[in-house]
Amino acid sequence: MSFFEQFKTAVYKFQSYPKLIMQSFGRVICYLMIFTVVITVIEAIPYAVAYRRLGGISGMIQKYVPEFSIENGKFKCESIDYSDELSGIKIFIDDNEDAENVDVRNSGFYLVADSDKMIVGNGIQESIIEFSQFEDEYIDKSMLVSFFSSTRVRLAIFAILGVTTLFSLSFGTVMWLFMLSFAASLINLLFVHARISYGDIFKLTVYARTFPSIFIMVIGLAGFMYAEIVFLGLFITYVYLGLKNIKKQEAVILAEF
Repeated sequence: MSFFEQFKTAVYKFQSYPKLIMQSFGRVICYLMIFTVVITVIEAIPYAVAYRRLGGISGMIQKYVPEFSIENGKFKCESIDYSDELSGIKIFIDDNEDAENVDVRNSGFYLVADSDKMIVGNGIQESIIEFSQFEDEYIDKSMLVSFFSSTRVRLAIFAILGVTTLFSLSFGTVMWLFMLSFAASLINLLFVHARISYGDIFKLTVYARTFPSIFIMVIGLAGFMYAEIVFLGLFITYVYLGLKNIKKQEAVILAEF
């Protein structure tokens, strides 16, 4: 079966699900890789559009980073006191205050700075940047914009993001599939009782997540908040219907004998 035949069968041809688990592992893995890449690219489109609209990294720096300078080991910047209780973010910058005295106990992420240091933390880990290490340098916003406007810098950043995203996506997808396969095995054990190996359960899982993945991608882009619950509900439905048709084929084969 070609990729598109597998795709169509996975989405709405439940009676042909027995054909899907008859595919070789090589075809199943190829299907999984192509489908995952396509979904990832589609989900990245809004971010790519926003990136271009903002003018890239340098444009985002121009828009969101305040005017600042580091000179003679001292940090100067306009005062900022921003808190978002819902997301747990706190940003506090004041040349005349001591960053260590700022209360960040209820913050999931915080960035606080004074003229001597910047403290960045997430409630678990904390990093301190001492501006004295830049005593012999001069840094300001315009230098950042110029640095990130460089083609080489942008390519390096995208290469790093691409590699880390690929690794994270591959590892996350495999782990997620194993968990879904376990759930599919339980559904079969408790409700359907089809004679099917774990390898075939894994294949079924790959195909059964096709439509749920597409559906939550669409509603996720629309801002729906409970996509995970919807995904699990659809996935369980697809697994159950797939297993029922696989068991039905078993009954037909036994009847022929």
